[in-house]
Amino acid sequence: MARERAKMPAWQRAKQFAPFAALTGFEGALRQKEEDFRRDGKRTLFEDGAGEIDAVLRSVARGDTVIVIFFDGDGYDEAEGTVRYIRPEEHSMKVGDTVIEYDSIIEIRKTYG
Repeated sequence: MARERAKMPAWQRAKQFAPFAALTGFEGALRQKEEDFRRDGKRTLFEDGAGEIDAVLRSVARGDTVIVIFFDGDGYDEAEGTVRYIRPEEHSMKVGDTVIEYDSIIEIRKTYG
């Protein structure tokens, strides 16, 4: 006569279906890379990147909503919000409460919505 197996508890059965962590430590390594990127020195833009930023800056107006990634002296930071002013003569703009110099910008894009 065949002997019946004891039922596995529900918590052990659920454990079998838990996500498989094939890349153990990947999330931590990714967070570290992001921090390293923020702390690294200012990067030099190539001509095409500078041209793209210039084109967007020329199209941005007061009241537009933008996302700007810029170098703040200690690392890279991001400002998202409404453009409060643009001062081409001072090579600066204010997004939300953050004043950003043009030459510190590495990416800028308008957001809609």
